[in-house]
Amino acid sequence: MDARPRAPRLPSLPLPAYNRAVVAFATGGQTLLSRFRPQLRPLMIAIALSGLPGCGDHYTPAAPLDLADAPAWQAKEPVALINGQPATEEVLIRRRAGAEAFANYRAWTDTAVQIAQQGLVRRGVTVAPGSAKTLTLAITDVRSQTDAVESHTTITLRVTASDGRQKTYTGSGSAPAKALFHWHLDNVMAWTVHLMLDDPALAEFLSH
Repeated sequence: MDARPRAPRLPSLPLPAYNRAVVAFATGGQTLLSRFRPQLRPLMIAIALSGLPGCGDHYTPAAPLDLADAPAWQAKEPVALINGQPATEEVLIRRRAGAEAFANYRAWTDTAVQIAQQGLVRRGVTVAPGSAKTLTLAITDVRSQTDAVESHTTITLRVTASDGRQKTYTGSGSAPAKALFHWHLDNVMAWTVHLMLDDPALAEFLSH
């Protein structure tokens, strides 16, 4: 069964300071640039744009610091989180104006596992490798497109429990086109994993 709620626009996760600077520059900030002599301006433009994805962009989302309140679960035993995505080839997820973006689904699943571990620990669940109870995660699909207004990305996460049950979570989100594409991917990845963490079926599995 698929869980397919659409995420709201995702401005909530913090944007790293250097990314904020690039966004300010890329969205029309002229003040900083005007302070440099004309012969240095091309160099400053190159430095600013280096933080933006370009041709052959290979990026793996980062696991954000999860500070949100979470309910405590009554987990009866530890759980192991397993990366169940064996594929390591680079998959094309976006093509725009001659620039391409790629995803390594196994590396992306590593990030999903990190986010899941953060969320489970915050809910009082012990995550321990080698536990009899397991959750096997796999990012199975990523699709992204950007037009003149916004970027939109959909990420599919498959989760298989050690008791045989399996569920797929599909998270999607949008961000202004002028926002950094990598930051947008980080947000959608976090949202997708939190769909799993907010599923009552997961709490039920861990409580038995």
